[in-house]
Amino acid sequence: MNKIFEYKLLNTLELLRLEQTESESNNKQSKTFSIYSDNEQKFLGHFDKVQDTHLGIIYSVSDIGMREFLTRSGNQLNCNPALLFSLIKKGVVKIVPSGGYGHDTTYTIELQLPLTDVEGMAQKITDDGAKASGADDAGGVSDAGGGGADIGGGADIGGDIGGGEEAPAEEPPELEGLPTEWVVNFKDIINESTKIAKRLINERSSKKKL
Repeated sequence: MNKIFEYKLLNTLELLRLEQTESESNNKQSKTFSIYSDNEQKFLGHFDKVQDTHLGIIYSVSDIGMREFLTRSGNQLNCNPALLFSLIKKGVVKIVPSGGYGHDTTYTIELQLPLTDVEGMAQKITDDGAKASGADDAGGVSDAGGGGADIGGGADIGGDIGGGEEAPAEEPPELEGLPTEWVVNFKDIINESTKIAKRLINERSSKKKL
């Protein structure tokens, strides 16, 4: 049996089982059941969002190419190596040439299900985005309050120093070091050293002759 139809069948049977065994109060849970994990739904929700069975651009299916794709688009598409591996293994998606077979310069992720099977999963992306935005707003208010307190403290410190008057500017310190006329060119040092060495060699040779 094809893996795709096998997963559809499992989904249907699980819904029927829940309807049979659970009470009326839990009917909502039965209707929202999915064979996909939350992370898988967030990824598949992008197909529902763009209403297309193709997603992303992969420049190469090599090790470097896949790493580049996951680094560039992983967070945006809620995609990671483990999730992509799982969905490909299940037969839910596969990687195909973006221009069709025979035009394999770039690749894309192709959904192996009809778009109706992922309908509504885009809501997962929207819900998570709203939660993240709410958390950021709450953090921003807290930070702003703390910043105001710091500014107030800074004003008090400024008032204590000299009553707001500017301190007189200090004279810059004089640079320490030898006068420039004492500086000797490195080439002159080498030449002088060579002369002294030759003189010592000549003197030693003269003493040996004596």
